[in-house]
Amino acid sequence: MSHSRQINPDDAKLLAAGFDSALGPAEAFAKLRELSGRPDISQTAIARALGAVNDAQAAQMLAEMELGATGPLRREIRRALFRLKQHGIEPPAASIAPARPAPTQS
Repeated sequence: MSHSRQINPDDAKLLAAGFDSALGPAEAFAKLRELSGRPDISQTAIARALGAVNDAQAAQMLAEMELGATGPLRREIRRALFRLKQHGIEPPAASIAPARPAPTQS
């Protein structure tokens, strides 16, 4: 019995659109940036792919994506940022959302 890993349909669309994970970091980032505006390409797939691009630009793009993200997309972005952090790549400090101040009572 074979336990081959199936490709996520969103990731398959990314590959069909021309993204190649074997590209160098600069080329992979540029291609993902280009594909991120397409309505047929999932932002979750973009985030997942960015987590494998060992480049500070990938961390920056993920940090930008996280600002308005919720639910599964936000979780995928956080996983991707974690993978980059394991390779010593941190998102820019300015993009990290500050803790919300406690509400003041009047």
